[in-house]
Amino acid sequence: YDILAQQYGYSPSAVQQSSLETQEQRLSILLEVTDDIKHKKILDFGCGTGMLTAALLCCDVAHVTSYEFDENTALSTL
Repeated sequence: YDILAQQYGYSPSAVQQSSLETQEQRLSILLEVTDDIKHKKILDFGCGTGMLTAALLCCDVAHVTSYEFDENTALSTL
């Protein structure tokens, strides 16, 4: 993502990871593989700008921990 971010900036809309479609797909897959998301603790490692984390919080999960290792992307977190 560094190359994309350097070319387009570090805004949430600048990197493919933060596209709404991509995040909806990630959430859909997560909901398919778990029986009851409300009682799960979830680690969103490489969370980008936090769109999946925000969606998970709307699903009333028990706990979400998010970590983004790219400092510039983390600074653009929702």
